[in-house]
Amino acid sequence: MSRGIALALAVICAAAVALATVAGTASAAAPAPLAAAREALELTDARLELMDEVMASKWFSRTPIQDPAQEAAVKEAAVAKAQALGVAAGGTRSLFAAEIAAAKEVELGWGARWLYYGAPPDLAAPELEALRSQLSEISERIVAVLPRLLTLGRLPAARRRVGTIAGQVLRVRYLGGESRARIVDSLLAIRPAAPGHGSP
Repeated sequence: MSRGIALALAVICAAAVALATVAGTASAAAPAPLAAAREALELTDARLELMDEVMASKWFSRTPIQDPAQEAAVKEAAVAKAQALGVAAGGTRSLFAAEIAAAKEVELGWGARWLYYGAPPDLAAPELEALRSQLSEISERIVAVLPRLLTLGRLPAARRRVGTIAGQVLRVRYLGGESRARIVDSLLAIRPAAPGHGSP
């Protein structure tokens, strides 16, 4: 191989390495909001996976599925924590409204199954307050992700990309497509708090 050809090959290899480095850096930076969206959706799935236990607790105690006071408390606690992190109240409230609606849909799915087929003979009665403590911890972790979602809606084809992730992650039984779509839309609607309404 002549020295000229060897030099040309070296230049090509160096250029390829440089391009790969730039591309790798860009791909590492670009999906950060998508990675945050996946994390939020995985936490949402974990939250929804507890709904069969929540339904079992209410099944045995004959507690209504609807609990407006508890639902309002969950939303307002999330809003307060999110605002302290610089996230607007409206988006946070919409997200947790979507989370609660999805949770009730899954609960009702389990309840309808047990009414139709009968509850499993080994069905236990979990303690509702203990379950709510677990749900509260997951909710706090979801709120902690929200500041990383502030630029999510600006990504190209954001709704399609987040919707694809949701389809992969939110696979809990009895969760409908409309509920999944509302959660996706709510994640995309997360915005910064107005000046004076977030953290100092």
